[in-house]
Amino acid sequence: MKKFVLTLCLGLCTLSMAYAQEEHEKITMEAGAPLTLEKAIEIACTNNPTIWVGDMEIKRYDYVYNQAVSTLYPQIDASAQYALAVRRQEMTEGFSFGGKNTFNLAANVGVPLFAPSVYRQMKLTKTQMATAVESARANKIDLIASVRSAYFNVLLAQESLRVLDEAIATTGKVVNDTELLYNNELVSEYDMITAEVQKSTLEAQRIQAVNAVDITMLQLKMYLSLPEDMEITLAGTLDDYCLWLCNPSYIIPLESAGVNTNGLTEAEILALKNDNINTLAAQRESMIDELGTFTNSIKYDVDKLVGDFHEAKSNSAHNRSFNLDDKHATVEVFKTEDTLLANNTTLRTLDLNSELLEHQEKLIQTTRMPTIAAFASISYIGQERIDLSGLLGGGMGAGGGAAAPSAITRAAAASQSKFWWQYPINVGAQISIPIFSGLKKTNQIHEVRNQQNQLKFQREYAVEGIMLQLQQSVNTLVAARESLRANVKTVEQAQKAYFISETRYNAGAGTILELNSAQLTLIQAQLNYSQAVYDYLSAYTQYRAVLGVDEQVAGDNIN
Repeated sequence: MKKFVLTLCLGLCTLSMAYAQEEHEKITMEAGAPLTLEKAIEIACTNNPTIWVGDMEIKRYDYVYNQAVSTLYPQIDASAQYALAVRRQEMTEGFSFGGKNTFNLAANVGVPLFAPSVYRQMKLTKTQMATAVESARANKIDLIASVRSAYFNVLLAQESLRVLDEAIATTGKVVNDTELLYNNELVSEYDMITAEVQKSTLEAQRIQAVNAVDITMLQLKMYLSLPEDMEITLAGTLDDYCLWLCNPSYIIPLESAGVNTNGLTEAEILALKNDNINTLAAQRESMIDELGTFTNSIKYDVDKLVGDFHEAKSNSAHNRSFNLDDKHATVEVFKTEDTLLANNTTLRTLDLNSELLEHQEKLIQTTRMPTIAAFASISYIGQERIDLSGLLGGGMGAGGGAAAPSAITRAAAASQSKFWWQYPINVGAQISIPIFSGLKKTNQIHEVRNQQNQLKFQREYAVEGIMLQLQQSVNTLVAARESLRANVKTVEQAQKAYFISETRYNAGAGTILELNSAQLTLIQAQLNYSQAVYDYLSAYTQYRAVLGVDEQVAGDNIN
């Protein structure tokens, strides 16, 4: 028996451990493997504890609903009692009744036949479960938006670091060339010192850029619940993800292709750089044109939504009733079921809360209704018999006629059981009708209706705030698109200006100040362009989060 119990306990422990591991099994990835945005979102939605808590909350309401359903099942209870009569009850002196030992076994069964409050409670619990599901969805949307923002932050920091590394490499070449010219007394010491200062300044900026990359990477790992010491390489660039927005079939490369300049002359390298500048500028201009069409489509939808909202608000301004305790108080709210805001988590949560209050009001109403239940009970009572033969035969003489009945009684008693058993059975129905509760339910209903009207005003105010968020995100999209258009041309011109100033300096026709100025202008132009791309992607991330459509990632087509 002990062996069986031990085996059963081990089996239950194994099953529970396997279930827990299956419920919260983390996604791992190979260290150093390219991490796409799609994969990052998948890892976050699997590993982040916020998602686990949301799933557990949904499961908790499943248990709550089962508890409500269980009240409709038959309720069965049993009891057992043993009583030892230390002193039995007496009617007159010398005459007591009741056995010394008494056993009582009882079973009761109750079945609700009509319980309206239970039915309403079940509907209320289903709505609470829907609220928990929506809350989990909102957490997932917020997490995905945070992962996108953190991912783009890392790309921006890496892009800034790449720009500084290229500038440092170029400046290092200038320092070497200047030092050689200074040793040959072809340039002044001032030129050499200026070149070295420029390189030192860029190296100091690089330290800050490296720190920014580390911090943004740690933030991304936190959202993904990955170890801090794991090496991660992000796939693609900010430009790649802008191209993917316009064309979902665009394949984001896992690794960026570098330019091989080994074995080329200075003239060939300069020609190759100019070709790359022209090619990159053409690609970016094409991307910006596509972003323009993409942005205009979003702006059109948002402008139409905002216009419809203000029109509905203007039409309902004179149709309000402010009797906050009245069930029919009128608070016109812009309908969002068939608009872009149909999936907005804030509005959906408010709508579910409104539905909860409706169920709560009806639940209070059901407490005024009668409840009907059926019941059945059975008892099995055993009481020790008492020999009453002496009392029954008292007063008779010693003749045989008197002794015969007494002997027969004692013989019959001896042949029977020592206990006297009886088993009464009862069945029936019970109805409970509430009549008066001191106006408690009436005040509860007024309280709920007051909360309903508060919720209507909160929803209207929430819609106004959401409209503002949408307009802000669209305005940021338009501004970032225009900034991109301007910065593409600026970067192209700054690169050409730097190559010209570099050629002039190497030929002795230019000064080190011209070269440094051209380099700083180029660096700033490249950083401004990257910042504009990041602003566009961040604004689009906010736009998707406000609409509540980011809980599903529709395959980012990344290879």
